Amino acid sequence: MNKILFIGIIVIISFLYSCNNIPDPTPSTIANDTIDISKALNKFESVNLSTITTKIEYIQLQTDSNCFFGRIYDKHKSIKFSKNRIFISDGHKLLSFNHHGEFMAQYGRKGKGPSEFTEIERFAIIEDKEQIAILSNGVQKLLFFDFQGNHTRNLKIDFWPTDLTYFNNKLIFITPKGRRHRSNYYTLSVMTLEGDLQKQLIFNENEKEVEKKEKLKFGAFNHHYVLNDTLYYWEYLYDIIWKISGNFRAIPSDLIFYSNDKFPFESFLESSPIELNLITSRQYVKNREHLNTNRYMFFYINNKSRLNKIYYDKKNKESYSLQFRDKITNRLKFSFTNDIDGGLPFWPHGVISENKVFRLIYGYELKQYLNLKKKKNEIQLHYPVLEKIANNAKIDDNPILMIVTLKE
Repeated sequence: MNKILFIGIIVIISFLYSCNNIPDPTPSTIANDTIDISKALNKFESVNLSTITTKIEYIQLQTDSNCFFGRIYDKHKSIKFSKNRIFISDGHKLLSFNHHGEFMAQYGRKGKGPSEFTEIERFAIIEDKEQIAILSNGVQKLLFFDFQGNHTRNLKIDFWPTDLTYFNNKLIFITPKGRRHRSNYYTLSVMTLEGDLQKQLIFNENEKEVEKKEKLKFGAFNHHYVLNDTLYYWEYLYDIIWKISGNFRAIPSDLIFYSNDKFPFESFLESSPIELNLITSRQYVKNREHLNTNRYMFFYINNKSRLNKIYYDKKNKESYSLQFRDKITNRLKFSFTNDIDGGLPFWPHGVISENKVFRLIYGYELKQYLNLKKKKNEIQLHYPVLEKIANNAKIDDNPILMIVTLKE
């Protein structure tokens, strides 16, 4: 009996090991460093915004019938800054504004014509050529426009990326797990502007082996960004930050460690009973996104039934999970307390440059917040910029960009 029990245990362990032993995406994924934010998961702190910055600016985006847009999802991917313009997509239209918030141009529209798209999956700024490339997977093409909004050409693609960027004179398409069979199990495809495939990066051998037997579910939590003229790529589950050099070589740079209770790899199998939804996510810890700057990193973590917004200081290698009860609204906030200008609490939605981040706010929110402060006699200083924005705010106005310059 004991022998049979022993054999049974060995069989179970072997099965679990085969399911959970996830090979690295490539044979050489040993990261240079580990960014460990696990200690911050269960330790909440109230942190002043002045800890990371001394300066806030505001850009009110123009509102009229030509430039009104709807709700913006994935703000870190849908709002991008060039040298002189701000590009914003709500998935149905793409608009640009100058750095004063004045409307400049619209790029294409929904439809089936040569200069039209079914939806905007993502877009890339081609700064040196003053062009915009819009990825529309519904028609499997890229649409190119100049900065003034004139359609210039299209480019057909024969696979299903979910994102793209422009780096070192090349287009880079990003294909997530569940779709990588269409890109030979590579994550990044490097192409010329004419559509010639030059190189593919980050080979996922483990997924190729798995999909010989069973398909993987679609999973698209990933992020790319340029920092100090270097492209970086990160993807949920593997949690390696890849560094893409100027000659398009992918090097594992950092490993993000936050918990051992991540979604198991087998949850991405189509036959898995584990659903990747809100109910099941309460059993696991999920790094939904992170933002990276010269000194600070910002993490948005679903920690089982809790939310963690963690900032990591590269200088002292310490991490802090933000939480405070706002005495103005009497609500819990997972943000920095705004002790700079007395406005809304701050958590970055995206990165502008190596030392600038932004949050999207609405004028009516700011107006309500400042009015509550006045009723509670909490306004101690006079902030004419904030008061002017609040006084002129209407509920149907386009949002405002709250821009924070970070300490070095």
